[in-house]
Amino acid sequence: MVLRIFDVGGQRSERKKWIHCFEDVNAIIFIAAISQYDQVLFEDETTVIVLRLS
Repeated sequence: MVLRIFDVGGQRSERKKWIHCFEDVNAIIFIAAISQYDQVLFEDETTVIVLRLS
C-alpha cells in the first residue's frame, strides 16, 4: 500500500495544478481543524468556508 499526503489548501488559482495528483485514487481522507471553519476565502472575503454534512 502506498500512502501519499498532499496539502491542497491554497488559492483558487492553485487548485487546478494539484488535481492530477488524485488520478487513480481509491480513497481520500480529509483532515481539518474545527477551529478554522469561520475563515473566509483569501480571494473573496465575503464567502465563508462552510462544512456541509449530508
